[in-house]
Amino acid sequence: MALTATLAGTLVVGGTAWAVFTAADTSTASVASGAVDLEWDDTGLLPLALQIGPLYPGESTEQLVNLDHQGTVPVTEMQLAYTGTDSAPTNPSDGIQMALEECSLPWAGTGQNTACPGITTTLAPDRPVTGRTDLSTTAATTPGATSHLRFTFRRPDSSPTEAQGTSTTLEFTVLGNQRPGQQR
Repeated sequence: MALTATLAGTLVVGGTAWAVFTAADTSTASVASGAVDLEWDDTGLLPLALQIGPLYPGESTEQLVNLDHQGTVPVTEMQLAYTGTDSAPTNPSDGIQMALEECSLPWAGTGQNTACPGITTTLAPDRPVTGRTDLSTTAATTPGATSHLRFTFRRPDSSPTEAQGTSTTLEFTVLGNQRPGQQR
């Protein structure tokens, strides 16, 4: 019993508990740069201006254009915005209508006699030439790739007589996000 009392007294007087916590963690971060560089037919021009017409009611015309991604960073969201230089040819009901298709390979043929030797994807069905079209599934979202596009413009049969032989210039601008923002 005396030994137990001595041990208890020693622990009370001189027993101090020590704890040393050491922890180290390292982390690394890297930052890289890149570029999104979209060009129409290797011209470096944005927006693209297409002269349409003259078109008479019931007529259509086609134009082939390539959209090249010469950058180093993929695009995850991309749209094509288009507007006319005047309101009459882009009237939603009687104005110029547009359809947009992509071919997996360069289009074959010229003028009204073009054909896709690969796989054709419809990006915009026949619609008024106002607004935007989603291009997020096109080849040009990938660096080094090209979207082979065919624009088909037509004047509806219902166009008024004053629309006979109307011409216009349409401007096409590519809008895109490198990647969507994230809350962190």
